[in-house]
Amino acid sequence: MITKFKMFENKELFIVTSNPKKLKEYNDFGLSLKAKVGKDLPEVDSNIDDVITYKSLDAGINTIVEDTVLVVDGKEIVDIRWRIKEMNENAPATWIVSLGVNDGVKIKVYRGYINGMLVKKDDITGFGFDEYFVPYGTDLTLGELDRIGQKPEYSARKMAVENLLEDNLYFDVNINDIKEWKGNYQH
Repeated sequence: MITKFKMFENKELFIVTSNPKKLKEYNDFGLSLKAKVGKDLPEVDSNIDDVITYKSLDAGINTIVEDTVLVVDGKEIVDIRWRIKEMNENAPATWIVSLGVNDGVKIKVYRGYINGMLVKKDDITGFGFDEYFVPYGTDLTLGELDRIGQKPEYSARKMAVENLLEDNLYFDVNINDIKEWKGNYQH
């Protein structure tokens, strides 16, 4: 299990999540962190980069947060948890997971993504959009893959964690350069 990151050797990081399923996946992927479990952080109504930046800023220093987005038919859906049922069947989709790390000076963002398509199912029993998303390379949904222990092979979350552990940065921004958010928030 990984407990320290070379870029944060002298700091204890906490993952901020209200979702125990995500926390279990992080642990399964070798990321051993203390969790700050609580309510969902507010998410700005903007693009994928703004959402993870402000979410990370709101989480506080020495934290890691996640934001998940689906790009469906080329359109970024940042509020996917409320809109998944209205998406078109067989639409091409990309599952993107961003991890934002707030070290007190910068917000550092690491990303993973998986391409696939959306399907309609009547027997929805799984987590988030897992029962709707079929990664390319399989004919099973993420939920079905999870039930047979194969979801990590198709996980954007796992890819984001690997990029964090390898310090493969997607982008960073100085905290002092982030302007106060004056726009709307998602739901």
